[in-house]
Amino acid sequence: MTSATHNMKAATDLRSFVAVGLLLGPSLSSYQLKENSDLLAVLHVILAGIFVFYAGEYLIHRLSTTLRDIDNCASSFRNLLGNVRGGKSM
Repeated sequence: MTSATHNMKAATDLRSFVAVGLLLGPSLSSYQLKENSDLLAVLHVILAGIFVFYAGEYLIHRLSTTLRDIDNCASSFRNLLGNVRGGKSM
């Protein structure tokens, strides 16, 4: 799987998760759970925890991809400088 495909899949998964959470949160409060605010609070904390987990996973993935790209760019630049200093033609 290419990096772009993987990034698109991760973004789609994150958007889907957020959409489900936004739809599920208000619908839970419309049932008989209004009377039991403790249960509703626990469910919202669980949903928030899941959201934070996936958001963190996504951010870690993006950061590692960015750092790898920066390292590849720096390596290419060092090779280019080495070729120029060594008198090698391109």
